[in-house]
Amino acid sequence: MDFAKMGQNLLSSATGNIAKAILVIRKIDVEEGERETTIDQVAVKDIKGSIDELAGPAGRPGGINGDLMKLAQKTLDNGKVASFSDIKSKLQNKHFIALELQYNPTSVRLDTTAGRQMAYSGGAGATQVQQYTAPASTTLSCELLFDDFNNMDAFMTSDNPLTGMTASNIKNAVTSAARGDYSVQRQMEGLLSLLSVPSARHVIFYWGALCFRGEMTEVTTRYTMFNKKGFPIRGTANIQIRQGDGSPDATDPDRAYRYDDSYWDASFKKTFTDQGPGASVFDQVTNNSFLNLKL
Repeated sequence: MDFAKMGQNLLSSATGNIAKAILVIRKIDVEEGERETTIDQVAVKDIKGSIDELAGPAGRPGGINGDLMKLAQKTLDNGKVASFSDIKSKLQNKHFIALELQYNPTSVRLDTTAGRQMAYSGGAGATQVQQYTAPASTTLSCELLFDDFNNMDAFMTSDNPLTGMTASNIKNAVTSAARGDYSVQRQMEGLLSLLSVPSARHVIFYWGALCFRGEMTEVTTRYTMFNKKGFPIRGTANIQIRQGDGSPDATDPDRAYRYDDSYWDASFKKTFTDQGPGASVFDQVTNNSFLNLKL
């Protein structure tokens, strides 16, 4: 039993210093002389450079995604989770920023489609079947929780924003007090706005040993609690990030959406290919058992 690791986990739980999921998004700067320019016009100016930073040069893995992949692999190999500072250091002087989520998602779903697909249409007795071949595409889905709850703000008549603070909400309370009100509307609408700027849809979802790059294609928000002023103070956001359907052309910004072939090819080879010369007798015996994959 690894008592050192157990002690570290207990300390992290007690202090709240646990690994948080991180969303890496585009950083769009508007210069002083660009006040009359739309955000999207500013973003398009440096689209190629930012895509090189994100996914690496066309045809070669690398970039920010490659760096974060390496950190995720270290976590998978030895259990040492990268810190938020480690992630931010990979983004220094880049066109991207890291946003630490308030709460980790309770589940993450990955759906992959590829190959021959069948589409059916028409009514009874006149069914039409269309067949097409779809490129490999994987979609990550998860639900994010937003909370800016304070007992006195939500239920009492007092407008004192510092009343009823606890250790768990002190950070949110200070931030909300500085703004003057409790609300999750600003954060949740900001997440929705990513879909309004095409070049801002290139994102990376990072959590522990999971690193997934793609295009944010859907955000669904739901406010679940309001304070006495009618401000939303709690809500959920379901996000979908799709990887695939991108162009390999170095001059095409859509190559940022391309499938991460190198990662998935490596996963396939590591799991399903023959052991090869020099493998132990145990590995040779268990290699053909689905319960004993080479993980």
